[in-house]
Amino acid sequence: MDGTIYLTLWAVLAFVCWLVVAGGAALAVFARSIKDTALERIGLSAVCLTTTGAACRVFVAGWASAGDAILAASVAFYVAAVMAKHIRNPKL
Repeated sequence: MDGTIYLTLWAVLAFVCWLVVAGGAALAVFARSIKDTALERIGLSAVCLTTTGAACRVFVAGWASAGDAILAASVAFYVAAVMAKHIRNPKL
């Protein structure tokens, strides 16, 4: 029983974090204030699609390993830090 709860908590953490990453990438693709090249925007679009797929995989499987969840959390933390930087200093 405890193992099932831990797997579910890892899955919820991974699912939410992958959606945060996908949302951040989507915002960066469509933000006019961020001056990216076309290749960078294509890369961000690929990140958005890939992380959305990872979130769907976790949702369908119903579980995620600790490594999956920690990877998702670390990338989501990075995306949140970059978003905070651009919100505080929109001219960058």
